[in-house]
Amino acid sequence: MRFLGAESITWSDGPLGAGLFAVRGGVYLDRHELALEVSPGTLFWTEGLNGPAVQVIATYAQLVTLHEGADVSIYWPLRIGPGFFTGNTGDNWFLVVRADLLGIALRVGHLVVDLHLPSFRYAVRPADREVVLRDAHVFHWLAGVSASYAF
Repeated sequence: MRFLGAESITWSDGPLGAGLFAVRGGVYLDRHELALEVSPGTLFWTEGLNGPAVQVIATYAQLVTLHEGADVSIYWPLRIGPGFFTGNTGDNWFLVVRADLLGIALRVGHLVVDLHLPSFRYAVRPADREVVLRDAHVFHWLAGVSASYAF
């Protein structure tokens, strides 16, 4: 089963804010999800930037069944995946790892709504870069929701 959806993640709490809007697409294989998330110049990974960054992350999720019915199912999604972001980072780019450990996914018919509480992101700048940024390592969390249509 394929899916296409949108993800809206709110600003995180703390001294450095983060936020993004992303488009996700992928496949559901039984209770597994393989997806590609693209934030087309809509990732704000910290405050005080010249503008947003482009982010691409591939993810795998195990959907742990909490309730499964004919029309309505509830899952606990455990998600992890690698990726990168760049743009408005000088000449730098960052490797990213995403981990969603808490959340809930609700499937009603073909609609899947996934609530991330939170989505953790850890980014590191490759060591061979000569340009030194204040944030060579970035850790942020984002709480948000995604909606997908499975067909």
